[in-house]
Amino acid sequence: MSDHDLTATSEAFEGPVRTCIGCRARDEQRNLLRIARTPVTSATEQADTPPYQPDAAGTMPGRGAWIHPSEKCVAALQKKNGLARAFKKAVPAAQLQACCEQIRAVIADSTPS
Repeated sequence: MSDHDLTATSEAFEGPVRTCIGCRARDEQRNLLRIARTPVTSATEQADTPPYQPDAAGTMPGRGAWIHPSEKCVAALQKKNGLARAFKKAVPAAQLQACCEQIRAVIADSTPS
């Protein structure tokens, strides 16, 4: 790929570009939902806070990954365990399931009726 190709690709987007961990397509950050991996501390363990949570406001601390707010991408995330790939850490099935349910709830809340 030449430098010209890189410039043309980056000019197609107006803002920061991220990769969806469901479908693996690149898109503008504003079109994606952030999933935060909250730092594990003794306080979060005691509060039973799930380590992977949707972050619609984009303000939670910790590492983040991005997903399109669509059922198709959530299903792909769940099928391929995209959280493990994105965070480079094994994710137990229960945590993956809980995160996907939370993402679906955020999508449902943001979808106009």
